[in-house]
Amino acid sequence: MTERRGNGEVKLGREWILFGKAPGLKTQDLINFSRSTPYGVQVLAGIGIGASFFDETLLTNNLPASYLKVNKEITDILPIGVPVAVRSSAKDEGGGTGVYYSGFIVPTGNAQIDKTNLEKEEKAVYASYFTDEAKAYRQGADASGMAVLIQPVIGDTYDDYFMPAFSGVMTMIDGKPTLRLVIGLGTKAVDMDEAIVLSNNQISVDEIAERLDSLKQADAINLLSGEVEKTIITNQTRERVLNQISKLKLLIDAYNNNPQPYYWEFAVDESSEFPYIVQSAPEHQKDIKLEFDQPEGAIIYEGEDTVNTGVKRGRGIIIIGAQGGFSGDELNILKAINEQNQDFLLVLPDTVFTRAGGRDQLINLSHFSNASGVVEIQIPKTSQAIGVPVTIDHTHKRGGAHFSELCKKKDILFLGVQPEEAYGDVKQLGEATERIGHGSSFYDIDYKMTNTPDGGRVEILGSQRLREYTVSQLNEWSDEIYHLASSLTDGGDKKDAKIGRAFFTVLYDCIVEAWTRGKWDLVNFDPFKFIEKSTKEDIPNLIKQIQISRKNLWMLDSYADYEQAKEWGVEEDYFLDKYLQKAVSLLEEKLKT
Repeated sequence: MTERRGNGEVKLGREWILFGKAPGLKTQDLINFSRSTPYGVQVLAGIGIGASFFDETLLTNNLPASYLKVNKEITDILPIGVPVAVRSSAKDEGGGTGVYYSGFIVPTGNAQIDKTNLEKEEKAVYASYFTDEAKAYRQGADASGMAVLIQPVIGDTYDDYFMPAFSGVMTMIDGKPTLRLVIGLGTKAVDMDEAIVLSNNQISVDEIAERLDSLKQADAINLLSGEVEKTIITNQTRERVLNQISKLKLLIDAYNNNPQPYYWEFAVDESSEFPYIVQSAPEHQKDIKLEFDQPEGAIIYEGEDTVNTGVKRGRGIIIIGAQGGFSGDELNILKAINEQNQDFLLVLPDTVFTRAGGRDQLINLSHFSNASGVVEIQIPKTSQAIGVPVTIDHTHKRGGAHFSELCKKKDILFLGVQPEEAYGDVKQLGEATERIGHGSSFYDIDYKMTNTPDGGRVEILGSQRLREYTVSQLNEWSDEIYHLASSLTDGGDKKDAKIGRAFFTVLYDCIVEAWTRGKWDLVNFDPFKFIEKSTKEDIPNLIKQIQISRKNLWMLDSYADYEQAKEWGVEEDYFLDKYLQKAVSLLEEKLKT
């Protein structure tokens, strides 16, 4: 570890300094592990700011005076010019999920600047406690709390950058040790980014040495800006890194000889004899003795890249990008779907896990916390024009460690597949039940997902349930009726205003009521949900308003399109009229009961 300047005899990274109560699981797990550290590795100690300060901050809506006093003590001992990590240490999250925020600062020696930068990162940690992803992780509960862990960044200087020679993750997936290794900061190892991924008997220094050339970039901290940036791994950097590769054998041996399975995040630098464990959490393994049964239905996905073993059954398959692409809006819709649905299967392209190509949104737990299984379509992507990847290659089990840990902790089956066709044998699913945005689809069909230690597969059971009217149709009708009703009521003509009010009744008491009450509850969606809410006192007037609207459907642009299609010989119904006609019939039936 690089020599650090501090206050007095305190050695940041070598001694634990704790403030307040309840240090959080990340800090406590490291402290516990330091008491029985196996030979070959060392624990990176740090400064713990207990969750008791988080509680005070919530009460005052600002960092309390006691917290500011602690920060002054901390900035006095921070190493000048050497990066420091400011990590979350929640009371409910231990080990590698990436749910909460962690960031970096580079102390300048200016007390005010360092204090401001530190407070900014601490507040970002606290703010991450309230994100959609964090709430999904806690299943909506807010009864825990957040502590902060401050650690020096392990590494060395490479021109204007600072980074470790190696970093990564050692963990246990379905009973098999798994290594994810990168050059530079571990951000590339824990996120869905390029890394050397080895499992079980593959894990060796020789195998690592053979694959090192596959790593082209490293994440490093720019010492001038304090920002994490991607840098090209030069020949000079690669030579320095190779000189540290023997230290990885110490790490591998320590992990294999440790009787308790652990999740480790580690870093290797030039000056330290042993690799540092910067995060450690005990792994709780479940029974993994499972083999495939005889198929019950048609197999649509098969692969060897799995996280978690078991059998899950559910209803509903959502395929993002099924029509050849997806948008950020579709990921927002997926988040809403996840809030309303349980036990669905989510199929994702590998591109949702990277910002490559200019995308500004990544997948996170709030998109899939209620899924029973996640299938990732893994396809090697190389630009033929310039010969470099245009996105992340997730083949060869390259999914990110944070994503894997989330699946493990939430007991979600994960399967990575590499089908000959982009989305596998999904033609067996037939026509989509619902379109989600422009490029994604929902299929209302039962499925069975099986993950064994050696591979996984997805079967569809029975046939798909198609529906008379869809969420998309109601959404389109809502927009069109709203614009027409607004123009009629604003025009000043009494007759038009009466028709406009009738359309507004259809819009809000029928269509919007059905759509919003079942919004994105795709499995249980009922386009006539409003019938339940309608009282016998209200039904006669509602029927009257629907009939007025039906007589004036000719005012809608879609009706003009329908009439034009008829002239061209296209024989089909005007579906909005059929929908309203059925609504009247159902309302009349309710009146008779």
